[in-house]
Amino acid sequence: MTFAARQLQEKCREQNRDLYTTFMDLTKAFDIVSRDVSCEGHWRVMVKFGCTGKFISMVHQLQNSMFARVVDDEDSSKAFPLTNRVKQG
Repeated sequence: MTFAARQLQEKCREQNRDLYTTFMDLTKAFDIVSRDVSCEGHWRVMVKFGCTGKFISMVHQLQNSMFARVVDDEDSSKAFPLTNRVKQG
């Protein structure tokens, strides 16, 4: 666990607050995921495997609300939205 994640976990525990984290391994994800713009197949598969609507909504938000920065040494760009429908690690 990274230092920042560990610090966040400890602070939430001290303040008796819930903390939800997500770690995604996107290695080779681009090679195995359908590139269909609607991505409807992904949601159907999650329903088939018994995922709740709330979980599917969270995954949808993760997929559609991602931002990135370009980091070079100590400089970094402003955050920009990732518009590619299928993220690659």
